[in-house]
Amino acid sequence: MKFFALTIYLFTALLVAQTSKIGIGVEYNSKATTSDSNEDGPNVAFVYFPIIVNGFMVEPQLSYYRVKNDTDYDDSNYLDPEVINTDIFLAVGLYNTNTFKNTRAYLGIKWGKVWEKYENSIEEDEEDTFTFFAPTIGGEYFLGDNFSFGIEAY
Repeated sequence: MKFFALTIYLFTALLVAQTSKIGIGVEYNSKATTSDSNEDGPNVAFVYFPIIVNGFMVEPQLSYYRVKNDTDYDDSNYLDPEVINTDIFLAVGLYNTNTFKNTRAYLGIKWGKVWEKYENSIEEDEEDTFTFFAPTIGGEYFLGDNFSFGIEAY
């Protein structure tokens, strides 16, 4: 984790030292699929911090969510489990950008790490960590100088 945080910090420091434009973005996934099941998971929000320098974009991204589920089996001999899922997501995207009038297209890579924790009152707790590296393509449509809608696939 320290190496990953240091990498993001160094990229950000190098780019901010030059002429750049820094922003903030929010992504909302309705019922994102969790990695430990095929079922729909919780609604998840991601926060982005895009930094644009000379046609190049570095975009740190983070997310945190915690979901608690209590099951109550009425009139049965089953134990009533309490399950807590916690995920921390940290990533950085490195992209080449092309701007045309009110749009910007970008292509590059996203590298990140996810820390997951599964706590269950009746079963053994589980923790998992995984790193990902993915080709990424996206685009934005600017409604004004400082506001846009976008789409991204990785």
